[in-house]
Amino acid sequence: MNNTEATLLLIDDEPFNLEILEELLSDDYQLITAENGQVGVEKAIEFQPDLILLDVNMPILNGLLTCEQLKDNLDTADIPIIFVSALASIEERLAGYKVGAEDYITKPFQEQELQIKIELILASMQAKATLQESSTEAMNMAMTAMTSASEVGQILQFIRDSYTVDSYDDLAQLTLDLYETYGLQILLRIKTKLNSFYYSHLGTVTDREKSVFELVADKGRFIDFGRRTAMNYDNFALIVNDMPVDDAEKYGRIKDNMGIMGEAVEARAITLATELHLEERRHALDALMARAETMIAEIKLEHSENSYQNGQILNDLLENVEEAFLTLGLSDKQEEELINLLNATQQASTQLYDNGLNLDEKLASIKA
Repeated sequence: MNNTEATLLLIDDEPFNLEILEELLSDDYQLITAENGQVGVEKAIEFQPDLILLDVNMPILNGLLTCEQLKDNLDTADIPIIFVSALASIEERLAGYKVGAEDYITKPFQEQELQIKIELILASMQAKATLQESSTEAMNMAMTAMTSASEVGQILQFIRDSYTVDSYDDLAQLTLDLYETYGLQILLRIKTKLNSFYYSHLGTVTDREKSVFELVADKGRFIDFGRRTAMNYDNFALIVNDMPVDDAEKYGRIKDNMGIMGEAVEARAITLATELHLEERRHALDALMARAETMIAEIKLEHSENSYQNGQILNDLLENVEEAFLTLGLSDKQEEELINLLNATQQASTQLYDNGLNLDEKLASIKA
């Protein structure tokens, strides 16, 4: 702080003393004067000087009481005070320090002593302010780093959790929950080849809100309008209704995290669509196989009945032929050949039936 930038408040009930101080200090500082302690307190609150020079013996409100009031007021408690007084005893000086003064100069004083003490106190206050500013900045940086680390952890957990969901509803709820940790309300749309699904923290998405998705669909990845930010992907879109536009650091951090989260949701929406499509095909195939099993069971039953009837016909034929041997006049060799031929025909017919019984085993191997 340059001297000409510093403002001093001079409080003394003697105009002559004020004139002396003004003559000594006006070239180096901005000066404000007050003729008693009560006026001095009021001006200190109004003008917030960098330093106060305060007399002790004053009417209405003496210097010690004035100092106490200034130190008890949060608006003026940090303003340094130098007592300038003719009271020079140790007890009087200690009384000044006791009520909170930074220094005590006795009248008459040396001009150089006063200047040096003022400069030292102002330099000390400037160093203190710089240290406080650096400390605050370091604390803010630490808090930002901690916040960012926490948010990165949340994003990583979100990505892990996104691959455990098995429906669009669960994916949407996971996304809503993540944004709720930022204190943000969002609208969400997940698109498939046949449908669009809409979600909101409030539960219902109005037709007007749905139309906003259409308006911003071809405007790029990120679209800012007012306090809203929209984010577009092929299978997923999101609108944040209340972005913290007044907090540039938080706003930028959320925008960065939105991009990471958006990529994760888009990737999961794509794989989820494939998984759901395969699941639908599996159910359709299971239904088809169940129908095939029913049809084969019906065919087997019909085949079994036909085979039984066919066997009966062949048995009857064999019996009839054997009876006919009595009148046909065949030789033993001819009879044997004919019987063998009929038996072979019966075995071939039975084998065809057995082959039909293996259809269910083949169907089971297809399902496996």
